[in-house]
Amino acid sequence: MTDHATFAWLCDVYVDPSHRGGGLGSWLIDTIVSTLASPHLKRVLLSTHDAHDWHERVGFAPLPHSERMMLLPDETLERLTEAKQPVGPSEPTADEHSSADRH
Repeated sequence: MTDHATFAWLCDVYVDPSHRGGGLGSWLIDTIVSTLASPHLKRVLLSTHDAHDWHERVGFAPLPHSERMMLLPDETLERLTEAKQPVGPSEPTADEHSSADRH
């Protein structure tokens, strides 16, 4: 995922174990990064459970200042999904829109 500006998030990409060892993963990373390359791109981020060493070999590095990163925990996401509540401020209703237009 990318905003085609400053940030790209590489997710849900892996090489099936039966196809590893032939350079497919390296080719895939090279292709993705070269496709994304632009003067505006400042970060390409990924998360891995167990392939840190491999990602370092193809150019990734540990995230500096990872203590600055935040996420919504699973239980919060579940609660929001069940309640169908937005995370941020709610959008005005049609009645609120028409009331604001009158002022």
